[in-house]
Amino acid sequence: MYEKLTTELLLAREQRERRRLQTSKYTDQTLICLSLKIPGPDKQPPGAEKLFSWGLRQVLELLPLVESCSHGHDLLGPWALLGTCQDAREMKRKMVALEEALPAGRLLDIDIYAPEGWQIGRRELSLPTRPCLICKCAALDCMRQQRHSLTELKACVDELLAPFCS
Repeated sequence: MYEKLTTELLLAREQRERRRLQTSKYTDQTLICLSLKIPGPDKQPPGAEKLFSWGLRQVLELLPLVESCSHGHDLLGPWALLGTCQDAREMKRKMVALEEALPAGRLLDIDIYAPEGWQIGRRELSLPTRPCLICKCAALDCMRQQRHSLTELKACVDELLAPFCS
């Protein structure tokens, strides 16, 4: 059962990436990919939709003009792909600040792609890596080494989403 779910989640992720690549082919815009980064098999716990809506409103407030937009909902949850003529590096700085604006913002995943198609990462801008939800080490290291149980992660996610559950 878990293997089937993992396969379906990977397929959803691949479909999103195909959409982004297709959009990149036909535009010379900075692309902003907004989604949620929720650990575990339940990608849409209570409060997730409201957090995503809050994040999307915040992103739109930071953009003077959105020149293209597509959005949807899949097994991974809600997503939006926004195109703008704003500088990609500046957008990445603003989006990292947004992800860090409130505790639940750490569950937002806002990726920025330069008009040429490559992703602008935190490292490229000399920004610290995304911290783990639980221990504050590098999140990627904790994920790779499976340092925390699914129970611990779920409890943390539920706590972060609690303000969005009303």
